[in-house]
Amino acid sequence: MPVFPPPQEEINDLMAALGAERELNTNSIEKDKKMTKNHYSILIAGILSASIAMSANAGTEWEIKVFDKHMSFIDINNSGQLLGYDSAIKRYFITGPDGEGISNITEFSNNLNVKAFNDSGQIAGSFLKDGSSHVFITGPNGTSMVDLGTLGKHSLASDINNSGQIIGQFTTPENNTHAFITGSNGIGMTDLGTFGGKNSYASAINESGQVVGWSQTADGIYHAFITGPNGIGMTDLGTLPYDNASQATDINDAAQVVGFSGSYSPDWGYVSTGGFITGPNGENMIPLGVGNPNSPKINNSGQAIVNSDLGLAYFYSDGVLTMLSGLSIFREVGFDEISAFGINDKGQILGSGYSLEECCKPVAFLLTPISPVPEPSTYAMLLAGLGLLGFKPFKRKMKLPTSC
Repeated sequence: MPVFPPPQEEINDLMAALGAERELNTNSIEKDKKMTKNHYSILIAGILSASIAMSANAGTEWEIKVFDKHMSFIDINNSGQLLGYDSAIKRYFITGPDGEGISNITEFSNNLNVKAFNDSGQIAGSFLKDGSSHVFITGPNGTSMVDLGTLGKHSLASDINNSGQIIGQFTTPENNTHAFITGSNGIGMTDLGTFGGKNSYASAINESGQVVGWSQTADGIYHAFITGPNGIGMTDLGTLPYDNASQATDINDAAQVVGFSGSYSPDWGYVSTGGFITGPNGENMIPLGVGNPNSPKINNSGQAIVNSDLGLAYFYSDGVLTMLSGLSIFREVGFDEISAFGINDKGQILGSGYSLEECCKPVAFLLTPISPVPEPSTYAMLLAGLGLLGFKPFKRKMKLPTSC
């Protein structure tokens, strides 16, 4: 279930994250058993991967690249470059297009919170300096890190667009948390304010500089927001029917927004949540059809990915939801459960999967469509065939290409 964090807990988490050596893929959870090696794994440009093309259903073929276990990923851009961290050599890296090749970013230390990158490879994140967290930006391909400072004692970056505008949050002198936006190439930081409450958080930005996130109202409830271009103004997106709280997690260039909506109780906290998607300009919020989801993402075609708290990943397109976890290609590489946490304009999906039988650490994958995505009717047939309500994890047919 999503969390709408109180400000001090958010800052404490930030400081703990910035001060500790860790893997940055939040979807990766350590497991304690061993995985055996796959006989068809291959080594390409320092990445241990397996690429398998097969028919996922009658209308689509996909190729999957499975990465080595010590590689975790943070973001994907529109050429299919991946931003990640290699725990074996303790370095951040950027891959080439479609996840091929690797370039280590040697000047980076482990004392960073790397959050996102854009199509030219500019990276945004945060680092500790003199007891405060500062925002940074790099040049193209992760070169030449520049300290952008902080509005308050602590600032945390969330996202970056192709103009180099960065969004995130900072602590105010009153120890509250406010969302911010910068100008091009990270120049200047502007407080986005709130809906009358103490706190706001920024999660994503599009190419017009429209920002989405969530902000506290005067009665202390969080509502999803969208701004105008360059972060000007803050509009309440409201909630789904019968809910009283919401959070926006991503936005595309048409200003379609995805996120969560839920019911908040002072005694019980957030009792239930459901995913949502809007039309252009943040209008006409409708349900995504996934309960208790985690961080939906959306591309410029309006395709979205979302994970449920049941260990299932879903793909949304043209009003139809399909269960990615049911694609046979995942069975062929030995994944019983998957999560999807990035999608680009090519429809490539970045995620991680693991075997329940082996009970090992999740392994990152890149799923690439190599034929047109099927019509919605085909998706509906796929959902019916999977028996969504009665779905059970698949048995492993092949070994994963890495060992624990």
